[in-house]
Amino acid sequence: MPVTTQSAATLQFENFATPVVLHAVGEQVYQVEASQQRVMVARRLVVRVAADFPKQRIAAAAGIDNVSALFLGHDYQYWLVALSPGVDIAEMLAAVADIPGVERVQPDLLQLRDKAGDETTDLHSSGHYQVNGLAALWQFTQGQGVKVAVIDDGFALNHPQFVQLSPTFLYDTASQQLNVAPQNSQDTHGTRVAGVLFAAHDGHGLKGLVPNAGLIGIRQPDSWTSNTLLAFQLAAMSRADVINCSWTTRLLLEPVQDVVRDLARWGRAGRGLPVVFAAGNEGRLITPHSSEAAIPEAIVVGALGLRQQRLPHSNYGPTVDFYAFGLPLDSTDIAGGYQAFGGTSLAAAIVSGLAALIIATEPDMPLSALQQRLADLLPAPMPVASSAGTPDPAVISEPAGVATAVASVSGLPEFGLSLTPLVRKYP
Repeated sequence: MPVTTQSAATLQFENFATPVVLHAVGEQVYQVEASQQRVMVARRLVVRVAADFPKQRIAAAAGIDNVSALFLGHDYQYWLVALSPGVDIAEMLAAVADIPGVERVQPDLLQLRDKAGDETTDLHSSGHYQVNGLAALWQFTQGQGVKVAVIDDGFALNHPQFVQLSPTFLYDTASQQLNVAPQNSQDTHGTRVAGVLFAAHDGHGLKGLVPNAGLIGIRQPDSWTSNTLLAFQLAAMSRADVINCSWTTRLLLEPVQDVVRDLARWGRAGRGLPVVFAAGNEGRLITPHSSEAAIPEAIVVGALGLRQQRLPHSNYGPTVDFYAFGLPLDSTDIAGGYQAFGGTSLAAAIVSGLAALIIATEPDMPLSALQQRLADLLPAPMPVASSAGTPDPAVISEPAGVATAVASVSGLPEFGLSLTPLVRKYP
C-alpha cells in the first residue's frame, strides 16, 4: 500500500449518497468544496458494519493500527478505526470501503466553529418558562426516578444550586476521564443548561425543571464525529430517559443521524428515547442535512419571545417540532453565580425538562405519546418562510432591546473563524 508522510491533498467520501469533497488547506485542515466550511481530519475512520460483523476482518487489514467500538445500534455498529502512521488517508478510505460487509466509512471530522460574541446582557427575563401546567406537574413530580443526559461542554457541579444533585454518570470524551468540570473560562455552556434542568428550588436563582432527576453529564467540548457517537452510546448505556443537545454543527453527518434515529426507535427498551436538539440561532430555514436540527427523528426546538412568536434569530422549518421560551434568563454559571442564557439552547433545555417530567409521571410512555403530550403543553410549530424566501409571517418584533439582547446572548454576530475545537453551541 502506498505510504506518504503528508496529509492527502484531497479526500472524498459519501454522505447521504452525495459525494463530499475535502481539499487540504493546512496540516490536517480541509475545506469542504461545496460549502467552503473548514474541518479537521484525524487519522481515524468512522465505519459502520452489521451487528454480527467480525472485528478481525477490519483489524487484520494492512494499514490499520487499532479498532474500537463507538456505538452499538439495533442491527449495526459503528467502529473507530485508527490508521497506522504514514498510510495515505484517501487510499485507506477506499480500501476499508471495499472490505465486504462494510456499510459506510467516513473520515473522523472535527467541524471548526466561529467565535461567539459577548454572552452578557442587561436584559433578563424573570425566569418564568412560560409553560402551561408546569406548576401542576411540579406538584406531582420534580423528576424523581428519571435520568437526563446532557451532552455539552463542562459542568460546574459545585454550584450552590446543585447541592441536591446526585449525578448518575459523568464522563469527559476529550480527556477520557470521569471528571466533567469546566477546563477554561469559556467552558460555560453546559453549566447553564444544567441550571435550567437541575437547579434546586431553594429560593435562590431560577428553579430547575427537574431538580430531583439524575444527571448523566457528558462533557464533549469538541465535535469529532467519533466523540459524538461515543457520547450517545454512553447516554444510552447509562439508561437515559432524555438526551439534551443544546447545540448543532454546520454539517449533518450520516453516522450522527443513524445514531439519533436508532435511539428514537429502539431506545428506552423499545419505547423510544427522545433526543432533543436546538434549532439554532441564525434566523434561517433548516434545509435537509444542514445540521442535526434536520434529523426527522430528533425533537428539534425553536425559540419564542414574549408574544409567543418565533424570535427572529431562531431557525425554523419542517423539522422543528416545538417552540419554547428563548429570551434571556439568569442561569447558573461556572463561578457560582448567574449568567444570561437564552436562544434555542434555552428552548431545547426547557423541552428536555418537560419531557423528563412527563416520563416521570408515566415511565412506560412511548415516544409518540410523549410528543403529543409536549404538544399539549407547548405552542404549535410556527409557519416557515416560503421557498421563495419571503419573510416568515410568524415573526413579530419584540419590544425594543430584545432582539439586540438575544443576538448577544446567542453568540451573534460572528467574528470569524477560530481553530478552537469546540462544538457549535447556541447559548
